[in-house]
Amino acid sequence: MNRCRVCNNGVMEEQLVETWMCRAGKWVLFRNVPATVCNICGERTFSQEVAERLATMLDSGDSEYPTSFDYVPVFTAPHQWNSRT
Repeated sequence: MNRCRVCNNGVMEEQLVETWMCRAGKWVLFRNVPATVCNICGERTFSQEVAERLATMLDSGDSEYPTSFDYVPVFTAPHQWNSRT
């Protein structure tokens, strides 16, 4: 049983997750990525192999990727959120 290194309470479990990566100012969503996820705090870790595959997919000019394009709404938080009043 693998304990979470962040919260020290949870158990790390194998799951398929979604994760985002930014490349040249553009965000890319990866779906069905194997990861270990803490059942308490949600911390995610990826194996070295998975991380390298994600980087390869992101840098690849291969026509296999991406599998789809989705519209993503973007919100900008008001400046007032940053001030302490």
